[in-house]
Amino acid sequence: MMAPRQMPRRYLDGAPPIVAAQVLDLFRITPAAPLDFDLILKPDPADSEVLGLDFGAYGTRGTHFFLTRHEARAYRARNSRRRVAWADLPTATQRAIVAYLEWDPAE
Repeated sequence: MMAPRQMPRRYLDGAPPIVAAQVLDLFRITPAAPLDFDLILKPDPADSEVLGLDFGAYGTRGTHFFLTRHEARAYRARNSRRRVAWADLPTATQRAIVAYLEWDPAE
């Protein structure tokens, strides 16, 4: 399976390396339903699903959601105008995303 394309590099300016390595796309959801931002992670080539996660403007982490690859492609295409740059995210949300990506469930 081909790996999906990551969001344009200009949206990742200033992002830590872990974000650039693991995040496929970031969207601002308006009106917020229930949280403000959707994060789509890069899928493992062996997986048939793509993992997403909601984050709030104050660093609140929501629930995971799973999309098949074709659902993720359609979701990203439908929301491409809602894409948000890393630098435009609130600081609390940036910290929450980095903490989530650095978290190791084995610990």
